Amino acid sequence: MHTADVLQHAKNIVAAKFPSACLIPQPDAGRYYVTANELAERLAERLAGGAK
Repeated sequence: MHTADVLQHAKNIVAAKFPSACLIPQPDAGRYYVTANELAERLAERLAGGAK
């Protein structure tokens, strides 16, 4: 799978989990939020690297 395909796949996962959300809480950091795109990029990196 190409990098762009992996990123799009991750964006689809994030969009399904957080519909219409632009900021998503990051529980480990308390009051820190990430954008949906940042979350998708992190997920894509893990998917591309084979991390679970």
